[in-house]
Amino acid sequence: MLALLAQLFACHAAWGPPPPPPPRPALLTERHAIGTALDYCRDRGFACRPDAAWLDHGRVWHVRLDVARHHRRGEMFLDLDRWSGTVLSARDRLHRYARYDDRWQWRRDRD
Repeated sequence: MLALLAQLFACHAAWGPPPPPPPRPALLTERHAIGTALDYCRDRGFACRPDAAWLDHGRVWHVRLDVARHHRRGEMFLDLDRWSGTVLSARDRLHRYARYDDRWQWRRDRD
């Protein structure tokens, strides 16, 4: 029995020490959170501009974007996981804007 343990130890010593554990995943920074949110927004066909980003309890990035699409403007809110960068939730609020209609009426009133 002792000889078997000695052989096992000799084999283990020949292999060397065990490999180090894999590195922890990098935390998502504010810049990366905004970049991920912009990619998500643009993939859905919106014109996006970052407005605000804040970290909630060290776990979730909340990102607010100003968005526009087909004569609609509004905002999009995204929640991103700080560890993996996955989108946990996305909400948008779009409103129809009449910028061109207002300009047309202003010109008509002026003439």
